Amino acid sequence: MNLSNVIDNLVRKPFRKRLFKKKIAPFRNKHKGESCIIMGAGPSLKDLPVEVLKKFTVIGTNSSYKHYVPDYNVIVDAQFSWLDEALKALRNKGGVTFINLIWNQDKRKLREKLTKNDIELFHFETSADHSMANVRLWNRLSDVYNNPFKIEEGVTSVTSVVPEGAIPLALYMGFDKIYLIGVDFTNSYGHHFFKDDKEDLKKIVENEKNIQNISNSSKGLWEMKIYPFELISYSKNKNKIINLSKISEIKTIQKKSIESFINELKGY
Repeated sequence: MNLSNVIDNLVRKPFRKRLFKKKIAPFRNKHKGESCIIMGAGPSLKDLPVEVLKKFTVIGTNSSYKHYVPDYNVIVDAQFSWLDEALKALRNKGGVTFINLIWNQDKRKLREKLTKNDIELFHFETSADHSMANVRLWNRLSDVYNNPFKIEEGVTSVTSVVPEGAIPLALYMGFDKIYLIGVDFTNSYGHHFFKDDKEDLKKIVENEKNIQNISNSSKGLWEMKIYPFELISYSKNKNKIINLSKISEIKTIQKKSIESFINELKGY
């Protein structure tokens, strides 16, 4: 990091935190008592019919908008090729994009893409140097799972797994039931519900190699990505979060089959 970046961080960090708190405040308990679906971009996303998604408020993550344009979209990997398309899709629907620019080299250029309705996420920079050894970060995320209003302090995510940042946001919005689909953690079926294009796949591989160099083992990389979800099992809000993916490797979040989920909907 060069000197100008250091100065920028020192000057802007408190300002950005205050700005984030001000912009996110209107969403506090906005959907109190409602149910939502969080879409990851894993293969199981294709298992949930679009007609079902239309019945819910939907929070997308990164490129999941390609399957269904959500009401809210959380974008962490803003360097990917689909960013302009994702922003446009949400605006056309009247949705809101929550976007993290911390990892990107040309933040000024990316900020120029945003409108007043887009909210720049303030959260910890969580590249490979923030591994499982950094207990303080994990504890902060655990606090947010228990007390989602701490998201106003800027704690939204501690790894590169985007749904892990979307869950505290959903809790902050007051949703009483949060259903996950496409949050799979399996490479057996591919990375995404769509065919990875070469540019994005290259970035995925590069990101995982960078983390791999720090964690020193595939097990370390796996644990780094999946561990934040395991924190949910210790949260007072754990019963609000339900995983609909039958192929998901997350063992600590309660599961429900898509079939039973749809059958329950028919009863209303």
